[in-house]
Amino acid sequence: DLGGGTPTNSPPASSFTYDCTDLACDFTDTSTDSDGSIASWSWDFGDGATSTAQHPSHTYAAGGTYTVSL
Repeated sequence: DLGGGTPTNSPPASSFTYDCTDLACDFTDTSTDSDGSIASWSWDFGDGATSTAQHPSHTYAAGGTYTVSL
């Protein structure tokens, strides 16, 4: 008997790489999920813009340092 009930779903481990030319950046999702596949993505580019694409591109309005989260 495995105890029944609802199995625990482990969260994915988010990670990504990026490549920028001037203000245009391409982001590549490299996240993993040990117990399945990733169902959705939620990016925040640190300038008020967001995306739900797996591998988004974003062009910043001005140069600077931005904290991107996935």
